[in-house]
Amino acid sequence: MVPQDIGPYLETFNALDAAVITAAAGNDNTDVDGNVCDRLAIHAGQLCQSAKLVIAYKASINTSETLSIGASLKHCATSGGSYVALTALRGRHIKSDGTITALTLTSGALALTAVATAGTMRGVVELDVPLVTANEFLRATVKADLSRSATDTVALSAVLVLGGSDVVPA
Repeated sequence: MVPQDIGPYLETFNALDAAVITAAAGNDNTDVDGNVCDRLAIHAGQLCQSAKLVIAYKASINTSETLSIGASLKHCATSGGSYVALTALRGRHIKSDGTITALTLTSGALALTAVATAGTMRGVVELDVPLVTANEFLRATVKADLSRSATDTVALSAVLVLGGSDVVPA
Protein backbone atom coordinates (compact mmCIF):
# COMPACT_ATOMS: atom_id res chain seq x y z
CA MET A 1 0.00 0.00 0.00
CA VAL A 2 1.28 3.46 -0.91
CA PRO A 3 1.39 5.78 2.12
CA GLN A 4 -0.76 8.91 1.98
CA ASP A 5 2.07 11.07 3.36
CA ILE A 6 4.80 10.65 0.76
CA GLY A 7 6.94 13.60 1.92
CA PRO A 8 9.34 11.45 3.99
CA TYR A 9 9.99 9.29 0.91
CA LEU A 10 11.11 12.21 -1.28
CA GLU A 11 14.33 14.17 -1.49
CA THR A 12 14.94 17.46 -3.29
CA PHE A 13 18.05 18.85 -4.91
CA ASN A 14 18.93 22.29 -6.37
CA ALA A 15 19.30 21.13 -9.97
CA LEU A 16 19.90 24.56 -11.52
CA ASP A 17 20.82 27.79 -9.75
CA ALA A 18 18.45 30.70 -10.34
CA ALA A 19 19.33 32.69 -13.44
CA VAL A 20 17.95 35.66 -15.35
CA ILE A 21 18.16 35.39 -19.13
CA THR A 22 17.75 38.33 -21.49
CA ALA A 23 16.79 37.84 -25.13
CA ALA A 24 19.81 37.83 -27.47
CA ALA A 25 22.26 37.87 -24.55
CA GLY A 26 25.04 35.33 -24.13
CA ASN A 27 22.88 32.91 -22.12
CA ASP A 28 19.81 33.02 -24.41
CA ASN A 29 19.19 29.87 -26.46
CA THR A 30 22.18 28.16 -24.81
CA ASP A 31 22.33 24.82 -23.00
CA VAL A 32 23.07 25.42 -19.32
CA ASP A 33 24.34 22.48 -17.28
CA GLY A 34 23.02 22.36 -13.74
CA ASN A 35 24.55 21.19 -10.48
CA VAL A 36 25.77 17.61 -10.09
CA CYS A 37 23.55 15.42 -7.86
CA ASP A 38 25.12 12.37 -6.19
CA ARG A 39 22.18 10.00 -5.70
CA LEU A 40 24.03 7.97 -3.04
CA ALA A 41 24.86 11.03 -0.95
CA ILE A 42 21.42 12.60 -1.05
CA HIS A 43 19.20 9.71 0.11
CA ALA A 44 20.85 7.88 3.02
CA GLY A 45 23.04 5.78 0.72
CA GLN A 46 20.07 4.48 -1.28
CA LEU A 47 19.55 5.03 -4.99
CA CYS A 48 16.19 6.63 -5.71
CA GLN A 49 14.50 5.02 -8.70
CA SER A 50 12.46 7.98 -9.93
CA ALA A 51 12.98 11.69 -10.57
CA LYS A 52 10.94 14.73 -11.49
CA LEU A 53 12.83 17.70 -12.89
CA VAL A 54 10.85 20.87 -12.13
CA ILE A 55 11.83 24.09 -13.94
CA ALA A 56 10.10 27.17 -12.54
CA TYR A 57 10.03 30.38 -14.56
CA LYS A 58 8.76 33.95 -14.60
CA ALA A 59 8.94 35.66 -18.00
CA SER A 60 8.29 39.18 -19.22
CA ILE A 61 7.53 38.95 -22.93
CA ASN A 62 6.42 41.51 -25.52
CA THR A 63 3.39 41.00 -27.75
CA SER A 64 3.80 38.36 -30.49
CA GLU A 65 6.96 36.96 -28.87
CA THR A 66 7.59 33.65 -27.08
CA LEU A 67 9.62 31.84 -24.47
CA SER A 68 10.64 28.30 -25.36
CA ILE A 69 12.20 25.87 -22.88
CA GLY A 70 14.11 22.68 -23.56
CA ALA A 71 15.46 20.29 -20.93
CA SER A 72 16.93 16.89 -20.22
CA LEU A 73 18.21 14.93 -17.24
CA LYS A 74 21.59 13.27 -17.77
CA HIS A 75 23.59 10.67 -15.86
CA CYS A 76 27.21 9.58 -15.46
CA ALA A 77 29.22 7.06 -13.41
CA THR A 78 31.57 9.79 -12.14
CA SER A 79 30.82 13.38 -11.15
CA GLY A 80 33.27 14.87 -13.67
CA GLY A 81 32.67 12.49 -16.57
CA SER A 82 30.66 12.75 -19.77
CA TYR A 83 26.94 12.91 -19.05
CA VAL A 84 24.42 11.07 -21.26
CA ALA A 85 20.72 11.89 -21.47
CA LEU A 86 18.21 9.66 -19.71
CA THR A 87 14.81 8.97 -21.27
CA ALA A 88 11.97 10.96 -19.74
CA LEU A 89 8.55 9.32 -19.80
CA ARG A 90 6.41 12.42 -19.51
CA GLY A 91 6.66 16.18 -19.87
CA ARG A 92 4.11 18.74 -18.66
CA HIS A 93 3.72 22.50 -18.59
CA ILE A 94 1.71 23.95 -15.72
CA LYS A 95 0.75 27.63 -15.97
CA SER A 96 0.22 29.74 -12.88
CA ASP A 97 -3.55 29.56 -13.48
CA GLY A 98 -3.40 25.77 -13.11
CA THR A 99 -3.73 24.93 -16.80
CA ILE A 100 -1.81 21.71 -17.54
CA THR A 101 -0.52 20.89 -21.01
CA ALA A 102 1.21 17.67 -22.01
CA LEU A 103 4.54 18.32 -23.75
CA THR A 104 5.90 16.24 -26.61
CA LEU A 105 9.23 14.58 -25.87
CA THR A 106 11.87 13.92 -28.52
CA SER A 107 14.25 11.04 -27.80
CA GLY A 108 13.16 11.21 -24.16
CA ALA A 109 14.01 14.90 -23.72
CA LEU A 110 12.10 18.15 -24.10
CA ALA A 111 13.14 19.88 -27.31
CA LEU A 112 12.64 23.65 -27.34
CA THR A 113 8.91 24.10 -26.81
CA ALA A 114 7.01 27.40 -26.60
CA VAL A 115 5.57 27.73 -23.09
CA ALA A 116 4.80 31.45 -22.74
CA THR A 117 3.65 34.37 -24.87
CA ALA A 118 3.01 38.11 -24.34
CA GLY A 119 2.95 39.61 -20.89
CA THR A 120 4.24 38.49 -17.52
CA MET A 121 3.93 34.72 -17.38
CA ARG A 122 4.72 32.23 -14.61
CA GLY A 123 4.72 28.47 -14.63
CA VAL A 124 6.65 25.25 -14.33
CA VAL A 125 7.87 22.68 -16.81
CA GLU A 126 8.17 19.12 -15.51
CA LEU A 127 9.98 16.04 -16.78
CA ASP A 128 9.33 12.62 -15.19
CA VAL A 129 12.39 10.39 -15.50
CA PRO A 130 12.81 6.78 -14.32
CA LEU A 131 16.23 6.14 -12.78
CA VAL A 132 16.26 2.32 -12.69
CA THR A 133 19.14 2.13 -15.19
CA ALA A 134 20.78 5.47 -14.26
CA ASN A 135 24.28 5.86 -12.91
CA GLU A 136 25.00 7.49 -9.54
CA PHE A 137 25.46 11.09 -10.72
CA LEU A 138 22.72 13.24 -12.29
CA ARG A 139 22.77 16.65 -13.97
CA ALA A 140 20.01 18.68 -15.60
CA THR A 141 20.55 20.61 -18.81
CA VAL A 142 18.14 23.47 -19.52
CA LYS A 143 17.81 25.84 -22.47
CA ALA A 144 15.62 28.94 -22.54
CA ASP A 145 15.05 30.74 -25.85
CA LEU A 146 13.43 34.19 -25.97
CA SER A 147 12.32 35.11 -29.49
CA ARG A 148 12.79 38.88 -29.26
CA SER A 149 16.16 40.58 -29.03
CA ALA A 150 17.27 42.55 -25.97
CA THR A 151 13.95 43.29 -24.24
CA ASP A 152 12.32 40.04 -23.12
CA THR A 153 13.58 38.36 -19.95
CA VAL A 154 13.00 35.14 -18.02
CA ALA A 155 14.05 34.19 -14.51
CA LEU A 156 14.26 30.46 -14.00
CA SER A 157 15.61 27.76 -11.71
CA ALA A 158 15.20 24.00 -11.41
CA VAL A 159 14.70 21.50 -8.62
CA LEU A 160 15.09 17.73 -8.86
CA VAL A 161 12.61 15.70 -6.80
CA LEU A 162 13.83 12.15 -6.11
CA GLY A 163 11.83 9.21 -4.81
CA GLY A 164 11.26 5.51 -5.11
CA SER A 165 13.85 4.26 -2.63
CA ASP A 166 13.17 1.27 -0.35
CA VAL A 167 14.37 3.25 2.67
CA VAL A 168 12.75 6.26 4.34
CA PRO A 169 15.50 8.86 4.96
CA ALA A 170 16.28 9.83 8.54
